[in-house]
Amino acid sequence: MYRLFVVLIVLVGLQSVMGCHGGPNNEIMRHESFSDDVRFKEPPSDMKDIPARGIGFTGAEHRGIEPYSRPQTEEFRLEEGEPFTPYLNLLNTSLESRTFFITTILDYKQASFRLDGKTAVLHEITVPPGTDMELPFRIEIDNPGVHDLQIVAFDYPYNQTLDIDFRMDLYGYVTARRAVIVVGEGESPARTPTPEIEGTPAPEDVSFKPWVCFAEAPESEEIHPSERQLYVGKADTGKPYQFQILLNNPDQEAADYALIPFLDFHQVEIQGHDVIVAHLEPGEEAIIDAELKMPETPGVHQFQIIWLFDPYKSVLNQEVLAPFVFGSPRIAIETR
Repeated sequence: MYRLFVVLIVLVGLQSVMGCHGGPNNEIMRHESFSDDVRFKEPPSDMKDIPARGIGFTGAEHRGIEPYSRPQTEEFRLEEGEPFTPYLNLLNTSLESRTFFITTILDYKQASFRLDGKTAVLHEITVPPGTDMELPFRIEIDNPGVHDLQIVAFDYPYNQTLDIDFRMDLYGYVTARRAVIVVGEGESPARTPTPEIEGTPAPEDVSFKPWVCFAEAPESEEIHPSERQLYVGKADTGKPYQFQILLNNPDQEAADYALIPFLDFHQVEIQGHDVIVAHLEPGEEAIIDAELKMPETPGVHQFQIIWLFDPYKSVLNQEVLAPFVFGSPRIAIETR
């Protein structure tokens, strides 16, 4: 059984690297007070001494059970018309409060949801130090069939630094969780995202092979994207920004990658697609030419991809290459 939390170790001191270029998109729901239904608990004992963040679901009937003794939360079954209403766990074992932007992705589209009685696409939650926070969660799922749901927490959302060391985190300060939700008797996926991109064998002399990263637009096709790594860029306001997405499969199994692009924590389209699906065999790479229309507002804009393996496959039955949801590097693009 996979653990309740997707936990990423956090490097100490990152919050001190703060930019001063204004804030991200302000269309968010800030939670400054909480209902009596919200619980603040101590983290599991094996996590107390590890500076980490985590996210997960807990069924209402399981709140009194120790985290590792609770039933699985990889797959749920609902009746038609029944909302999905677990409790959302947010974990912060560090010595400082952490502010997260929380969003959901339902069937590969960013979706509005209710958190502690408030409805929005993006919620801002600050978790006190050394706390496992438990909040009532609700999302409506209208159609019968199989649905993919991801819940994503963006750490350091207000850090708009252009410092490359901060931007080089390969998972982009994201912690996320996925679940399959089957509504009614239907067994067909709500969407059928099929791979439109196929991998090709990666050059043998390339040593930098992260799962997902970015490269500057090529001036010469002879320079591999791994030698043009992109973490900080500059663009004109309102104009297209061209770059490349580099995918790698260093594993021993083939996988489909679902890539969901986000600009300033809101889902956007790349080349007319709100989700890009690629198929990579072991040892393959894919290089995707990308163009992103920049906002009219000058300042620093943050772009990253939320990605996962094998859309609509069962996590519970271990049909996926890995059960987690990942972030790419969160690059900063300064517009003027």
